[in-house]
Amino acid sequence: MKISRSLKWNRGASIRTWKLARDMLLFWKRIDKEMAEVRKIEEKEAVEALRREQELREAKRQQQRLTFLIQQTELYSHFMKNKSDLLSPEVAGASFDNAFDNECLRLRQVGEADSLTHEVGGASNIDLQTP
Repeated sequence: MKISRSLKWNRGASIRTWKLARDMLLFWKRIDKEMAEVRKIEEKEAVEALRREQELREAKRQQQRLTFLIQQTELYSHFMKNKSDLLSPEVAGASFDNAFDNECLRLRQVGEADSLTHEVGGASNIDLQTP
């Protein structure tokens, strides 16, 4: 009797071992599948975040470019206004340069004071006296 129980238990142990191995295999397959889905979602989100960052960077660059063009247009209009106000051709050269320099200095000071204005790289190094 004791021997027959032992044999039954051994037969049952092999079946239980096989079922346990199968269950573990199914469990790890399911975990691997879920991890692959999570990884795919994270990669998709990373690509989307990178795209949004590039769009924001491009929008900022365009805003800086627009600000620079507006400043240059205002500078040119003040320059032309001051040029038309000059009295004589002899004084025109000195007054012309002084008025232009004064206007450039004033616009730079206004630009530095305004926190919303974005500085364009290299714009402060432009020599406006010698074209």
